[in-house]
Amino acid sequence: MSPAEITIRGPDGESVTALFGEATPEQLIPCAELVFSAWGKGIDREKFLEYERLFATQPLTRDGGLRQWCVYRADKPAKVFATCKTIRRPVLVREKQPIRGYKTTEEKAYCVAAVVSDGAYRRQGIAAFMMEQLAKWLDGPGEAVASVLYSAVGEYYAKMGWQLANARKETKTILQVKKGLPWEQLDLMTAWEVHNDCVSDLSTRDVKSVREEFDQLDLAHGETAICVLPTPEILGLQHAKAEYIGTWAAGVPPEVKGAKCNPLGTWVYWHHSFLKRRLLIQRVRLPLDRYDQGSTISGLTALIKSAINEAARWQLETVEIWSAPPEMQRAIEILHNELGIEFTTQERPTADLVSVRWKDDAAKKTMVYANEYYAYN
Repeated sequence: MSPAEITIRGPDGESVTALFGEATPEQLIPCAELVFSAWGKGIDREKFLEYERLFATQPLTRDGGLRQWCVYRADKPAKVFATCKTIRRPVLVREKQPIRGYKTTEEKAYCVAAVVSDGAYRRQGIAAFMMEQLAKWLDGPGEAVASVLYSAVGEYYAKMGWQLANARKETKTILQVKKGLPWEQLDLMTAWEVHNDCVSDLSTRDVKSVREEFDQLDLAHGETAICVLPTPEILGLQHAKAEYIGTWAAGVPPEVKGAKCNPLGTWVYWHHSFLKRRLLIQRVRLPLDRYDQGSTISGLTALIKSAINEAARWQLETVEIWSAPPEMQRAIEILHNELGIEFTTQERPTADLVSVRWKDDAAKKTMVYANEYYAYN
């Protein structure tokens, strides 16, 4: 099948034929340079290109897990006008059927990431053409039941089928990091560091519990729920990013990936965002068994303490939690009242919101379950 094509205006006003397709090895660097032009602030070009190569070799992204797409000049294929990535990920989907009741399945989905077009050729429909052709691949050879993307221009992508999910407001809680806090004033449970060697075990347990919780989820009429599973591969992709950037930005990679409170069976994973000076909580795993509220909040407070100390160790300025559960929010309030830790809870900005496109129903009302940072790109 011939590649889909579009005619655009060239730099001298001439008509130029551009094609859509998966990037060839020779086009990967032009694609990466286009992404660098949009999001490379704080990192030099060579380090960014190496970062892109590393990104493609992780357990989640290798063997076709990551695909780079582009719109390129037909007669000069090294000239890339627009590019994006698809990153495969397993999801759970839950629907309420009229007669049979609830049905939960595990499906293949993709995250659409790093959508960039060359500013010199904008307003010619190139990005829209790329997304239209990508949607055809997702529905066909990609065998995707759904795809997700995060963007500050959700209304733009809605025209192409990626609809903003979740009617309820999503929140972001931001804690200011301080050193030398008098933690001894608080009677907290002990929290242990989480390293790479135990992420897989914790994640496997977490995935099992998410499946069980998701299978009991009640839905509104006409609503479909989707959940990206917090697998070791999903978590590890963000950890690998932090290790690479930490190595050149701070001299050594961060070894601690989270904290756990064993008596409660609760833990958090985190991601060091060195360029933006923040520690992002990837996921909060609440206790599955019934504990009294005081014990639960004490354990969660201990995990927040670990996160703040980890951020301070790397001179990061904030700790951020997406959609903090009520128990975690209460623990944060205790730290504010007892130790004066400043925090804000606000609606997530549009760039942090997720849009979902379904293969079978563009207007499907969607609820994203466990909509936390681990699922972001």
